Order: sequence, then structure tokens, then C-alpha cells
Amino acid sequence: MAFVRHDAPPVHVVTGLGLAPGSRILGCAHLEATNTWLMAVWAGLATHGPGGARLRPWTEIERVTLDRDTALMTVYPVDQDQPAERFSLGPKDKRLIQVINERVKASVLAVEYVPVDGGPIRVALRRPAQGDPFVQVITPKRAAAAAGAVQAEIAVAADRLREAVGLPA
Repeated sequence: MAFVRHDAPPVHVVTGLGLAPGSRILGCAHLEATNTWLMAVWAGLATHGPGGARLRPWTEIERVTLDRDTALMTVYPVDQDQPAERFSLGPKDKRLIQVINERVKASVLAVEYVPVDGGPIRVALRRPAQGDPFVQVITPKRAAAAAGAVQAEIAVAADRLREAVGLPA
């Protein structure tokens, strides 16, 4: 008799995401209220539901939070012009947020902050699932007006990050 994981997504969900055969699912949850599968895979955060399938690379996620009282997980994108995504997790799904947070943090090799009015600008060296590390600048919306005045400081911070991990400036 074969062992079947009851919490594993069906084959059509995995193939609908275009994942390579044998792609490892690091964690998953079926959100029954919306009939959506939420999966942490090596390449990113995958969702598959009535609205379609999507794979968001870890490097496109700034952070993830969980409201412990409501079990509402919020995924904040790096691009602050995009809305945050919210997912209502069940009691058995809370381990998934740990996996997601670990993957987002693992994509950050190094970070520096450039202080400006409205909050610090974060200059991060990120590692995608495939490809070379790259510099990502995350500017809070309230600090966008001040960002232009500190472009030289941002460039210097980016060079320091590259140098710290042995990449060319």
C-alpha cells in the first residue's frame, strides 16, 4: 500500500503552476474558504485557485506577517505599488508561515539602510532561486520624495554590499 499525503496538493495544481517535474514543495496549505492552494516551493511562493495560478519569486517579497489572533497571513511585495496579499490560514497551517519567512530571509544576502525623512531606504543584496545575486532598493512610500536626494548614498551602499560578498561593483 502506498503512502499518500493528504495535505499535498493534487497533481493538476502542481502542473498548473508550471513547476518542473519533481519540484519539491517545502510547505503547503489548502485554504478551503477560497479553494486556493498556497505552496512554498524552491523558486517562490505559489498560489493556485479559482483566480488562476501564480508563482511569486522570494526576491519579490519584502516580508510576511501573521496575525496570531485571526491567523491572517499578509504577504508584502517589494513593489509597494502592488497591494499586499492576505491569506486566512487554518490552525494546522501555521508552520507554513515559518517556511515562507525562512525562504524570504534566505534570499537576502546582506542589507544596508540609508536614512531619509519618512523612513529608511533598504538596500539589499538578494539571491534568486536561479541566477546571480542582485541589488534591490526598497523605498517606503512615505520616503519616496526624499529618495532622489540620496541616490549617491544608495549607490555607495550597493557597492559596499557587492564588495562584502565578492561581487564586482
